[in-house]
Amino acid sequence: AILYTSATTGAPKGIVISRRCALFHALTYAHHMRITDEDRVSLFPPLHVGASLSNLFATLVSGAAVCPLSLQRMGLDGIQDAISRHGLTVLHMVPSLFRRLVRDRSMPDAWRLVHHLKLGGETITGQDAAIIRSSGLSGLHLMNGLGITEAGGNVTFGEIPLDLPPQASVPLGHFVEGIQA
Repeated sequence: AILYTSATTGAPKGIVISRRCALFHALTYAHHMRITDEDRVSLFPPLHVGASLSNLFATLVSGAAVCPLSLQRMGLDGIQDAISRHGLTVLHMVPSLFRRLVRDRSMPDAWRLVHHLKLGGETITGQDAAIIRSSGLSGLHLMNGLGITEAGGNVTFGEIPLDLPPQASVPLGHFVEGIQA
């Protein structure tokens, strides 16, 4: 697979990811997000960026269903509707999109089947955990991880405690098995 990253330069560069690396990260992502063949998983990122690799392949190796979603095409209301209509159980999005979606009071209804939410690509705050805590979605696991395109996926993974104070730093998790730094 060839993925594109701008890293810190702002200039896109192609990164070649081997099949073995893609499979490793797909299995790691599926394990940490507890994806099974009964899940329905969101796919927000375009297929040429790193975050799509783990989402898409983890879903496929688990026998789950993938649901591509586009904020540009669907708008906020359309995304909220799709989460509910498709019975999505695993979501992965940037925190700014999460914050915009949760302003809608129908969020707990639309998200009733979601068991794992991974936020990434932007800074996550303790306030994000507080939003989940106050939403009534007690069965939802809020996940964080450090994804590096050049490494082929997440190098760290961890669950964010929902009882974090709103101003608390959010842990990145621990290095995934098989990754060293």
